[in-house]
Amino acid sequence: MRIITELASAGELGALMQIENACFPPTERCTPAMMKARLQQFPEWCLTARRGGSIVGFIHGMSIGQPAVQDAFYYIPALHRPGASWQCVLGLAVAPAFRGKGAAHSLMKAYAAKARKARKQGIVLACRAEKQAFYEHMGFVCAGISQSRYGGGVWLDMVQRF
Repeated sequence: MRIITELASAGELGALMQIENACFPPTERCTPAMMKARLQQFPEWCLTARRGGSIVGFIHGMSIGQPAVQDAFYYIPALHRPGASWQCVLGLAVAPAFRGKGAAHSLMKAYAAKARKARKQGIVLACRAEKQAFYEHMGFVCAGISQSRYGGGVWLDMVQRF
């Protein structure tokens, strides 16, 4: 079956949180309240991947003014600036049973298409070193160690310029 991407809805919060909890350690998880706030603050930037009608993954984030991730972006959805020049990914998650089947790439491709259509300069995200090659395969370049310390530890800022 093929992967279909579409906008997420607030009614899908439970399914999104199941995937979030399966994919991230407790220190890096988005809370249900924060996920709900993100769905309300920037619904146009919250996409799901579906296979056979079930949600198997999601991507979400906000528009920002610079190609660098800050911790505040994870905690304060109101920092979203619709007209800003960069699109930030705050979360990309695929249910473990569906990894390696194209869901993450489908989500990123759809997200990038929306960002291009919105005339963004590119996409930025923060990832752990072990995910660097994964994002490079999708066209991102490492911009160095991120300012973000979300959840503890060191993150890398990854940038995809259009």
